Amino acid sequence: MSTPVDEPVEHDKQDKALHCPTCGAPTAQWHAMYDAAKEYYRALQEAKGADEATIEKLAKKLDSLAAPYGDNPAYAAFLAMERLKAGL
Repeated sequence: MSTPVDEPVEHDKQDKALHCPTCGAPTAQWHAMYDAAKEYYRALQEAKGADEATIEKLAKKLDSLAAPYGDNPAYAAFLAMERLKAGL
């Protein structure tokens, strides 16, 4: 069901929990996702040119970093695509 552009869109509670537009400050959940993404990118960078044992260890780290956000399909898909792009 589409909403006309001039009508306000009701956001769900999870959407509001990630970032509070009225207070202008990211929430703890937003910071957790941001920090996980930074760690994810660090692991992807560390995997470049690494030996097989290190890559295996980093793959497990990537799995654990992405796991808490599996209920957010866009975020999970983005992390998965970055992983594929890195060849992991």
